Amino acid sequence: MKVIVTICSKEKDRTTKDIPAYRRYKSSRIKTVRSVAQAQSLPFFILSGKYGLIADNEVVPYYDHLLNESHVQGLALRVGEQGKLAGITSIEFYAKQRQGSWIPYYRVIEQLAITNNIKLNIIKLD
Repeated sequence: MKVIVTICSKEKDRTTKDIPAYRRYKSSRIKTVRSVAQAQSLPFFILSGKYGLIADNEVVPYYDHLLNESHVQGLALRVGEQGKLAGITSIEFYAKQRQGSWIPYYRVIEQLAITNNIKLNIIKLD
């Protein structure tokens, strides 16, 4: 199955109840990429530094966690299992430049692709 993926965002809806991921993350990038997925009738996932791959409608609690290098290996293992369970065979990863806080997310998604033999197409955002 082909999927569309982008990463979570620092800005979140602080509602205390669990809400769908696409509403939890307050990012125009996420809204834009979700629209791309909907236009192509493809599943949309958000790569969270805490929870791994989250389907856009999956409910998540409020949290504050920045993925850093020390968490990459553990998250990569989790995401590898999530990718297998979801039956992912191809990913369009919508991402900003490979710098700063984006680097660990690139490493996780690339590890997922290598480990699970998934075709990865990185689409750079401005």
